[in-house]
Amino acid sequence: MEAVGFAAADTSSKADAAILLPSFLIGGTALLLFLYITQRQRRKSIHQDPRIPKGSEGWPLIGETFAFGNADPMRFALTRAKKYGSIFRSKILGTPSVIVTTSDAAKFVFGERNIFKASYPSTIATLVGKKSLTSCDPHRHPFLKRIVQGALLPETLRQEVGRIENFVNETLNSWGGKPIDLVKESRTFMLDVAMYFVFGITNLRGTAEAKVLVDMYRAIGKGMYVLPINLPGFTWYKALKAREKGCAYLKTIIEKTREESEKGFKQNTVLGAFVDCKDENGENLLDDEIIDVLIGTLFGAHDTTANALTWMLKHLSEHHDVLETLVAEQEEILKTKEPGQALTWEDYRRMHYTSQVISESLRLPTVLQFIAREPREDVEFKGFLIPRGWRVYVMITCIHLDPSNYPNPLAFDPSRFQAPPKAGTFLPFAAGAHVCPGSELARLVLSVFLHHLCTKFRWQSLQPDMGVQFNPFPSPKGGFSILLERKPNSGVQM
Repeated sequence: MEAVGFAAADTSSKADAAILLPSFLIGGTALLLFLYITQRQRRKSIHQDPRIPKGSEGWPLIGETFAFGNADPMRFALTRAKKYGSIFRSKILGTPSVIVTTSDAAKFVFGERNIFKASYPSTIATLVGKKSLTSCDPHRHPFLKRIVQGALLPETLRQEVGRIENFVNETLNSWGGKPIDLVKESRTFMLDVAMYFVFGITNLRGTAEAKVLVDMYRAIGKGMYVLPINLPGFTWYKALKAREKGCAYLKTIIEKTREESEKGFKQNTVLGAFVDCKDENGENLLDDEIIDVLIGTLFGAHDTTANALTWMLKHLSEHHDVLETLVAEQEEILKTKEPGQALTWEDYRRMHYTSQVISESLRLPTVLQFIAREPREDVEFKGFLIPRGWRVYVMITCIHLDPSNYPNPLAFDPSRFQAPPKAGTFLPFAAGAHVCPGSELARLVLSVFLHHLCTKFRWQSLQPDMGVQFNPFPSPKGGFSILLERKPNSGVQM
């Protein structure tokens, strides 16, 4: 009887399931349809709102992605700004977007921390890391940023000037007397520096690990602005595979650092800070979160600063009056040193004209082309509506080359920075809550590099100006080949 009872109950359950399943399917389909219609109606009503900026959404699905990502972003922005105004709409990587090109709009976006959050295309968030400083939960961001900043404070950097000098001298000595492609070699140099400050690794060149990381960063750069087609042969597929391989290597570094920390060997690096810290709940950070933050930090320190170094030397090659003034300042500093004596933090702080040269090199052309934000709610600016869920692109290049901010903006003129620039007009390291925590390190490295370059070497360009290419950062088209020759009586510092 019990068996019959169980069988009857089982039959009843199956019958009930057979009745309920279609109901669930119908209900689920109806819910999805309702959400789709609601979303579509909202999009339709938003587009009909007269406060929405004018513009074009381009092609179905892809919008204006190719025009934005595969060309000069400034030309993209200025062409449309001339037609629609300084604030216009577009559609990039499948997301409705508002493009702003003025400093007052930039100050508004960056100043409203409670309204705007960092928001980059899903391709960037996936490749750099969804838990990195550029993409993490806004409530988590201040905590993570404090850790990175703590490892790169001036109090820490002042102890590392000599270490940076070693990197610089080793690099310049290897460059001297032969033609080099500065675009390629500056990336190698900056990877060495970044790997030390992020991971504490001091000898990376030529190793299999270096190739894994270099391949990862090159693949990430190429994959940022492409359609995410995850099939063999496509750029997105290659970028994901390179990231996966790079992350596997980073896990081994984290594990090793943890073991050393438990034995009492503490690293004064970004990685060391993350391994040793605990979050607000007293918990250790997970490997995946550490990896995402480290990839973002290393990526920012690698290509961007290397690109700035390349443009610095190109500008100096073309403006001998600027070079002469720069050399004079560095030689005055050299006169205060004993032969072979290392630079100090105080020497760095005395490099006033050098700082102006670096600032102008960061302005023209702008290494960081744009900064992306997303409003948490519908927000209005000067009569324009920026809807929740849309993305805002602040075009840094347009701001840096705006004649109202910088007269004769295409001219290379370091004297512009004798006085501090107006707020919102100089944004090479972003702004607001997401300003780059490594900006002081970047300036220190570039300053030390210029000191030893100007006091020990002469150089000349080996190729004509062929214009600019974007991949994704602006760099001299065809690379930038130079020949360094050591000055007489400059000595050789190893």
